[in-house]
Amino acid sequence: MVVLIEESLHAFSNRDYIGFDEKYIKVILFTYANMSNLFLVKSEYEVSHGYIDIALLSREPWKPEYYALFELKYLKVGTTDEKIQIAADDGMRQIMQYSSSPELAEVVNLKKWVLVFVGDRCAINREV
Repeated sequence: MVVLIEESLHAFSNRDYIGFDEKYIKVILFTYANMSNLFLVKSEYEVSHGYIDIALLSREPWKPEYYALFELKYLKVGTTDEKIQIAADDGMRQIMQYSSSPELAEVVNLKKWVLVFVGDRCAINREV
C-alpha cells in the first residue's frame, strides 16, 4: 500500500504540495483501500479514545486474515530526523491508545501501522 501512495505522490507537481497536509495522504490511502470489497474502510473512525485516521474493519460476508488501523503523519521536505522521530513516536502513542478502546478490544488479528510521510516518500513505515 505504501508503494502505491508514494507512486501517487511522485506524480504530483511541486504546486500540488502548496498547503499539502495529512488529509491528502489519508484520501489516497482511503481510495486505494476502498478498491477492495474485503474491508469496511472508515476515515476518522471514532473510538472512545479518539479518532483513527483509517480503519479497515469487518465487512460481511468476508473474513480476511486481519483487520488494520493506520495512523498517518505528514511532514514537509527538509524536516529533521529528530522531528520525524517525534512524529512517529506520537503516532505510536496514538495508535496504542486507540487500539485499547473497548470497541476494538475483541477484534482478532488487528494489525496497526504508523506511516510518516515526508514530502513524497514514506520515511517511517512501522507496524506496531
